[in-house]
Amino acid sequence: MAMTADENSKSESDTEEPPFEKITINTDYKIKTSLEEPPTDLDLKPLPDNLEYVFLEEPSFLPVIISSKLSSQNKSKLLSILKKHKEAFAWKTTDIP
Repeated sequence: MAMTADENSKSESDTEEPPFEKITINTDYKIKTSLEEPPTDLDLKPLPDNLEYVFLEEPSFLPVIISSKLSSQNKSKLLSILKKHKEAFAWKTTDIP
């Protein structure tokens, strides 16, 4: 059973499709970042002895894991750098541009 050339030439692209509907997105709202509204439902896991949590915002907001073997001077230097650049971190998926 062979098809004729006319039957082969009619493909799906020849059939007429309905036009696409334009989708409008409501941009009147803005999702707040973790810096504007820090997450409060943190579930911090236990860490090994060589690591510890420090928080870039008080009380207990924006956790970061650092080495617990740092001297207090190095720890304070590291924390000041992390706090200065905290917008570079993503604590939740909506923080990712």
